[in-house]
Amino acid sequence: MPDFYRFRPIKSLLGEYQELESQTIFFASPEQLNDPMEGFRDIYWYGDEIAWNNLIRHYLICLTHAFTLLSLHGEAQPISFENLPISTDGKDFPSDEFRQSFAAIYTHFTGRKEVGDYLRALVHSNRKVRRAELQFHLHNIHLIALDSIRAIYDISGLVPRNTSELIDIEEGLRRLNASNFTGLLSTVGPPGKNNQFTNALFDAQVNAMAHVNLLQRHRQAFDHAAKNKNLVFVDFPGEYIRAVECLVFPQWYTACFMSECTNSAVWGHYGDSHRGVCLVFDSIDGNGKPCLPVTGIHGASSDGLLASEACIPFERVDYTEGLAEIDFFRSIGRLPTPVLNAMWYRDLEGRASVCAQDSLTDLQAWRDRYWKSFYRDIVRKTRDWEYEKEYRLIVNDGSSSIYLNPANRKMKYEFGCLKGIIFGINTSVDDKLEIVRIIERKCAAACRHDFKFYQASYSPTERRVLRHEMTLFKLN
Repeated sequence: MPDFYRFRPIKSLLGEYQELESQTIFFASPEQLNDPMEGFRDIYWYGDEIAWNNLIRHYLICLTHAFTLLSLHGEAQPISFENLPISTDGKDFPSDEFRQSFAAIYTHFTGRKEVGDYLRALVHSNRKVRRAELQFHLHNIHLIALDSIRAIYDISGLVPRNTSELIDIEEGLRRLNASNFTGLLSTVGPPGKNNQFTNALFDAQVNAMAHVNLLQRHRQAFDHAAKNKNLVFVDFPGEYIRAVECLVFPQWYTACFMSECTNSAVWGHYGDSHRGVCLVFDSIDGNGKPCLPVTGIHGASSDGLLASEACIPFERVDYTEGLAEIDFFRSIGRLPTPVLNAMWYRDLEGRASVCAQDSLTDLQAWRDRYWKSFYRDIVRKTRDWEYEKEYRLIVNDGSSSIYLNPANRKMKYEFGCLKGIIFGINTSVDDKLEIVRIIERKCAAACRHDFKFYQASYSPTERRVLRHEMTLFKLN
């Protein structure tokens, strides 16, 4: 099996994290990686009436909870989507009174003529709706949804409605309905197909909204410090989309390796400007695929976290332009079946959505496609990064959140898997000596005599960084 190379700065290897002494590999979240496109998925929404109505109902449930928290606590306690019922079946209300209030809110909102006409046009447009367009639609109904919440809370005596603030909030929706805006979109391209024109149109619209939002904050049109109020009244549509996308795939974490160690730019980026080192790992055969055995947290039960050894395969990064499409309604994989059916795949009368057919017809085939899609985009980067020749070890937290705690993402490798260490061109003598002392102790404890040290240097002839074994350096 081939060798793999892991570049490390001295501050991680010997400093705060003591990675060499503890023989640990840290699995980073996508946000901790250096490519802002890490973790991005090309998700679209393409469903029937049941799926779309459930999405709107889910949006209204989350918005109602957020508005209630704002009414109760103001700015005293931060509101985030971790406080909102993103992953529930829509029946988990804090009280019967709240449940009854929401039922009235939903009826009030969906019973408004302009809202009903707009949503029916969206459902029957038979199009793939991407992020920017979905944000546009949610933005159009957002203030109307808030008005329905405030109207029912006013009737219930929970939150008084300030009638002096009322405006004709349905005017924009009325104009869109009168022009048959959503219906006309379905004539631009073939049914159910991606359309570059509409994608560009809504991307531009969302960017314009972001510019207006920034300008209003700059001109202090509203209080930028009122984070909760701004979330509920301004930022909710976009933040909701980011939150609901997390229902598709589990969160993933990765440790990055390279198949080569000769690129000076890689040494500069990941080897702390050549002041760090490169660890040389030996892989083992895992059903014909190179793997690295590690011990760490790999699950959880009612008794707590479960630690075990796992052989994690090295996944080769594919440097291909563009991402594959993911159908949101047919790829919700993080929810238990009862929650999935109650909130997303059945309407209030119990009728099933066509979006559930794939998983109901052949569950194993659906699972195979699901996990293929999961790995496909997280081992894909643009050609700008091709010089890295990267491989990845990948773990995911399934339906739990065991890896939210960074301490649970430290995996320990066997010392026998570490074949050698390459010192960078600018690695200091002091750091080299400390590394040698640590390795010397570990080799003595393991009765090893085969560990190798290398020195990196730039070759003007070959125009790349080469490593030279320090053959005169023998460990006792």
